[in-house]
Amino acid sequence: LGLKLMANVIFGYTAASFSGRMPCVEVGDSIVHKSRETLERAIELVHSGKIPFPQSCNARVVYGDTDSLFVHLPGLGRAEAFTAAEAIAKAVTSANPAPIKLRLEKIYYPCLLEAKKRYAGYAYQDASQTGPVFDAKGLETVRRDCSPFVSEVRSVLDLNVTLRLNKFLPTPF
Repeated sequence: LGLKLMANVIFGYTAASFSGRMPCVEVGDSIVHKSRETLERAIELVHSGKIPFPQSCNARVVYGDTDSLFVHLPGLGRAEAFTAAEAIAKAVTSANPAPIKLRLEKIYYPCLLEAKKRYAGYAYQDASQTGPVFDAKGLETVRRDCSPFVSEVRSVLDLNVTLRLNKFLPTPF
């Protein structure tokens, strides 16, 4: 986490050539390049089939960004999904030089990926969590540039759609 925060701050200071405090595009480009390289290595590893999962699953990366990786684990229940996600985090960490470490933050079920940096779902922090927590990033429910009324209406609608969608999902979570 410390490395991630440092990279974000250094990128912010150096990448903005006009408004940056210490403009140096080469440093910013280097951070983006290394981040992309690390992400591509993680995606390749997940798709390679070399990660020892607790049971057979067709793990597939459905979204990856600078500091996040969303992996679809079809057919797994919550406990198995956490075990598989931990195996992915361990394998990706082992495939990278220290101090790079992939940390399992949460599992979404269900999850709606609307666009880059825009997603929502029910989040589980660990396998023992009894109920999910609605979590949204980049959508109108959490954007700071819209009115509280719009955010509240959108949250209620998103929750309603998600609850209805849950009825049709094939695997109980």
